[in-house]
Amino acid sequence: MSSVSRRLLLIRVVVLLTSLLGLNYVAWRWLFSVNWDAWWIAVPLVLAETYSLIDSLLFGLGMWRLKERDTPAPPEPGLTVDVFIATYNEPIDLVMTTARAAKAISYPHETWILDDGNRPEMRAAAEAEGIGWITRSAEWAGMPRHAKAGNL
Repeated sequence: MSSVSRRLLLIRVVVLLTSLLGLNYVAWRWLFSVNWDAWWIAVPLVLAETYSLIDSLLFGLGMWRLKERDTPAPPEPGLTVDVFIATYNEPIDLVMTTARAAKAISYPHETWILDDGNRPEMRAAAEAEGIGWITRSAEWAGMPRHAKAGNL
């Protein structure tokens, strides 16, 4: 039995146990343990538990036929993407942590910081890491620069 088959078997056993025990528990809660003298507290609680079980059953249904995917094919030569990180006066160390993680993506790409704050220190940090830096052009001088989406 392969490791994929064992994992699928384990998932199915857990789904079946969760279904069986969960249905028994919710049936017991509805039939025998609801405090009808305080129904305004008890019924919403049991409804939440029932919803949780339904959510778990739907998740189990999705996991039932889990498939192991093949390793993706390597990218064709010459194809690249650009990764844009839009920023407006966020802390430089935070943006650079994100940019370094984006730069580590294995697919061929260029990483760019789109700095709406037009900060020289952000430019220096990006250049030191070998990451592209772009800000809005000169015609944006004196106009609002607080819309990251507009920088994309």
